[in-house]
Amino acid sequence: MRATTNQAVTDKQTEGVQNITDLAVTAKAKPAAIAAVQAAADAKKQHIQANGGLTEEERKTAIAEVESELAKAKQAIKTQLSKPT
Repeated sequence: MRATTNQAVTDKQTEGVQNITDLAVTAKAKPAAIAAVQAAADAKKQHIQANGGLTEEERKTAIAEVESELAKAKQAIKTQLSKPT
């Protein structure tokens, strides 16, 4: 529909501005990626805790390594996904 009067132009402008303002912008990729690496880290830590062949020192070291890698992965996700493409 074409706007043929000044009021029609103003109405279409208002409608367009409102449509843009109403757009919902919800992050999906970043939270999903962070949840996936967190789940993998949690599973790995459970596996480490259940491994009866490890000493307490080995268990603590392994869990610390998992935590370190988790922190790196989360930072990489946050950095990579916040850059414009």
